[in-house]
Amino acid sequence: MDTSTPTPPPPPPKPSTPQAPPTPTKPQHTSNQPSTTPSTTTTTLSPPTEPFIPPNLRTYTVADLQYLSHSPTLLTSLFTLHHPTSHQSATLLTTALNTNLTTAQRLSTLESQLQSTRHSTQQKLLATRDLEQAWRVKEKEMYAELKRFSEIEVARRLREDVERREAEAAEWERELLEGAWEGGVEEWVKGYREKRKEVGLGRERIGRWGEGRVGGWR
Repeated sequence: MDTSTPTPPPPPPKPSTPQAPPTPTKPQHTSNQPSTTPSTTTTTLSPPTEPFIPPNLRTYTVADLQYLSHSPTLLTSLFTLHHPTSHQSATLLTTALNTNLTTAQRLSTLESQLQSTRHSTQQKLLATRDLEQAWRVKEKEMYAELKRFSEIEVARRLREDVERREAEAAEWERELLEGAWEGGVEEWVKGYREKRKEVGLGRERIGRWGEGRVGGWR
């Protein structure tokens, strides 16, 4: 490498621009209430105040500098070895990687807990569906048992009871008229009155049931 080329002098400093006078700020009223904005601490890289040039580059020729500018590997090595912010950036990167690793581990733990909770919830859901189906079967059986106590069913049984007693009374009449009755007249009259009485009570029960007056009826 040729080192006979003299190093060019550094560029002259730029003239400083006049700064405007500071603007007076209004006094702010302090409040005893705590601030609701969360305080976040962020660490950033502070850029160097002056352009950084590695000392060993000051003796390089233009051709060497052109070759270096087209080699990302060499530029990365120069930055890592000589730049003032290299160590700080490496520290920040390591901290960020450790934070990401910790977050990934927490997410993995939460994923395991979520899978366990999901499995438990599915089992409970299946058990709930089984209980629902069992209840539907029991409900169907319950309504089947209660059907005979429904209004329509009770009215039907009352009518059938009256029809049966009327048929029995008519049978007594037929036996007497056809001469098939073998007992005495008093016995027939007593039995016939009893059967007609039961028919009358049955009709009264039907009337009470239709009017909603079911007290005293069994």
